[in-house]
Amino acid sequence: MSSRMRMVFALWMKLLACSPWFWLLLVCNGISVSILMNDISTERVAVSVIYEKLGMLIIAFTMISVFSLDMDSGFMNLLRSYPVRRIVLLIERGAIGYFAGIAIVLLSGILLPGNIPWTLHLRYLLFMLPVYWTMGALTAAGTLLVQHTVGGLFGALMFWSAAMSQVGGEYSPILLNFSGVHLAVIHWWTQTEAAWENWLVFNRWFYCAVGILLWSLAWFAIRIWKKR
Repeated sequence: MSSRMRMVFALWMKLLACSPWFWLLLVCNGISVSILMNDISTERVAVSVIYEKLGMLIIAFTMISVFSLDMDSGFMNLLRSYPVRRIVLLIERGAIGYFAGIAIVLLSGILLPGNIPWTLHLRYLLFMLPVYWTMGALTAAGTLLVQHTVGGLFGALMFWSAAMSQVGGEYSPILLNFSGVHLAVIHWWTQTEAAWENWLVFNRWFYCAVGILLWSLAWFAIRIWKKR
């Protein structure tokens, strides 16, 4: 990591730590986990709640927190006079948003009751990375298109609501609550009888591709914005 990237990363982490919204997110996350745990009977359902249903929201809100420091304050308007590459803006903001969100999700998963090995937490996290990739990209693209975090929040909540309704069928991002999918994930690369079915592999690749398209849209939105 270059000295510039280290300086930017340290600055953004300090800004996040000083943001009341970031700490409010942590408090609400802890309260949500405590409430949900009282109504969860199996490990499979608990993992689905933390890594899928709650995890998608956490990624969205951390990405919004990162972009809000630029967009809502009007700082992005000042960057028009600076020779800043669009891809650098997206990488810096996106990396910090993903890092903070994934750290919170992983910490929430580790705090789950029961003796879940850390290797399983990593498997759950890796399984959900394509969905997190898409959720973060959707939040960033919505924010940059509307030039306010309201756009990113609206897009993220629409996607999350559709996912909670299970309207996507085999394209749904919420799958860990199904026993077959859960077994395929926890026995990933360890048991041949738990191999992933073709539709499950396609589901993950689908979200990888959608995320790329949305980040491309975010890059294009910055291009239009800088030409105004």
